[in-house]
Amino acid sequence: MKLFSRHFLPTLFLLGTLLIVPATAVQQQGLSTKQWIVKLADDDKQVRRRAAYALGQMGPAAAGAVPALTTAADDRNIEVGWYALQALGRIGPAAAAAVPEIIRILKTAEPLRNDPGYRPLRLNGFRALGRIRADSAETISLLESTLADSDRHVVVAAAFALWQIDGRNACLEAIGGELSSQDTDVALAAAMVLLGIGKKAELATQPLVHALGHKSADVRRAASRALSEIGMSAAPSVAKALEAPDRFDPITVISTLGWINEKVRREVLHFPATAVADFIEVSRGLQKQIVRGLVASLENPKAEVRRAAARALARLGPTVAPSLLKLLGAEPGKKRDAVIFALVEMDRYLPADIRNLAGVVKSKGAALELIIPLLTHSDVSVRRAAFRLFNALQYGAEAESAVGSLRRGLRDQDVPIRRYAVRSLERIQSKP
Repeated sequence: MKLFSRHFLPTLFLLGTLLIVPATAVQQQGLSTKQWIVKLADDDKQVRRRAAYALGQMGPAAAGAVPALTTAADDRNIEVGWYALQALGRIGPAAAAAVPEIIRILKTAEPLRNDPGYRPLRLNGFRALGRIRADSAETISLLESTLADSDRHVVVAAAFALWQIDGRNACLEAIGGELSSQDTDVALAAAMVLLGIGKKAELATQPLVHALGHKSADVRRAASRALSEIGMSAAPSVAKALEAPDRFDPITVISTLGWINEKVRREVLHFPATAVADFIEVSRGLQKQIVRGLVASLENPKAEVRRAAARALARLGPTVAPSLLKLLGAEPGKKRDAVIFALVEMDRYLPADIRNLAGVVKSKGAALELIIPLLTHSDVSVRRAAFRLFNALQYGAEAESAVGSLRRGLRDQDVPIRRYAVRSLERIQSKP
């Protein structure tokens, strides 16, 4: 390897992105791949850096620049090397010809691992191997040996590259093991990688749940979102964390369950192609794995925890309405207030046209017999919540049995109740 310039800029690495060259400065020049390739050989290192970055932004479309980028990866200026390796990775499998040179550069840089300028070089080199899907014996051997590296940032990058190449489960375990690192940057890098993997990171569920109690708020947030991408299969382990408030912040755990609810609502509950049988099966799973724990949190002595639980429940939309209605008529108190808040928040998570979703229609049917008695409840806050929900659920002719209670609502002293009663009656009777 040539002698690199020891000058380097402090760099934040997040999901393999170097934040040094402004993207807008590159985009405004509007140069072609060939023009950027010419600039890779410019005498000015700043021009060479911009060229390598720009080619990386082009992704697979810059495949014609692979030979020039391969040369630039060993540039006399280390920052040019960073960007060239990053660009080769973003080009992907079309950059396979560069793999032998990338491996040579990584092996040469290994003794210099303690030099801060070489960490970005190594990280981008290993990430490039993963994105290129370089599955040669030499690549696999290098990546496997790197799992014992003293630089844990590099270990995360190498493990992810191995997973990208052959999907081995041990890589997920290795990445998950770094979530407990006392080095916040390492733990965050591991969490962000697992977030990027998404649902396939299921084997790392337990380490991710453990990371919900990490000292760093950034790590906790990243772990939370990674768990939400895994989805329902992670729910039981996340809900279990609610039983250990001394180890886990309840709001972090509840927010994670809320994001899982969000994913399930979008992909299943409010997805037009979901069959009723599948809707029922998923709803039962939600009730068992998530809803019970969140309902219990509605009694938490802390108002912020109760509100977080209410918001998480609301994300399920009409599916959770029957469970909340059973609680709405309970004794006055903080729990009832939290239920009312959840029902109000539910407005934000209602489908535009409930009638086109067979599973939601079934939930509406289950809610109807529970909501009608609440329309005449003695507590005005309960009545208002019931009328509001009745109107939001867009009941039509199927709710004829509620007409009497709705007409009583026309004479209610509460203005919002009268307004909701008018709208609901218009919908049921199809006339003003």
